[in-house]
Amino acid sequence: PFASFTFDGRNDSLVGDGNTNGDFNNKSVTHTNADANAWWEVDLGREEAIDSVRIFNRIDCCGDRLRDFWVFISPAPFGPRDTVKDILPRADVFKRPGVRPNPSIRIKADGFRGRYVRIQLAGTHDMAEAYMSLAEVEVFASAPRAAAAAETARAKPAGFKLTGFKSNYANHTRFEFDTASKV
Repeated sequence: PFASFTFDGRNDSLVGDGNTNGDFNNKSVTHTNADANAWWEVDLGREEAIDSVRIFNRIDCCGDRLRDFWVFISPAPFGPRDTVKDILPRADVFKRPGVRPNPSIRIKADGFRGRYVRIQLAGTHDMAEAYMSLAEVEVFASAPRAAAAAETARAKPAGFKLTGFKSNYANHTRFEFDTASKV
């Protein structure tokens, strides 16, 4: 994942560590500096049909900071300075506003094909509250069409299995996923 920037040495890789505990003191929550357009993004490595995105919020305090945000999915990369206003007009982007996860929220994407998933503040926070904290983000792929036809209505979406992790502990982290495995 990548983030607009981090606060207090909090690495954006905390969002993809598998720990949904939203207590900042347990070192399981990432945190940006004050930025009304703060964002977090993951490159899945290839285009996938996305069923949903589940977002886990901070729970020890400040959960209301993640109240006015958007979830974007795109086959093409987003720019590091793109704001919500820049992204909304793009026809190739899945876009859904989010409400405060308490402690989590699932945004349905209904099979939208994309490689990049971004969570971004809408730019409406005053600077005293313009921080973004995330405990975890999970991206679920849609079942392949042939398999989906054979599945019952109760079928669960396939998850991504983490197969590799690299980080320079500053502002760049790379995750490698095996999307053929079910988690």
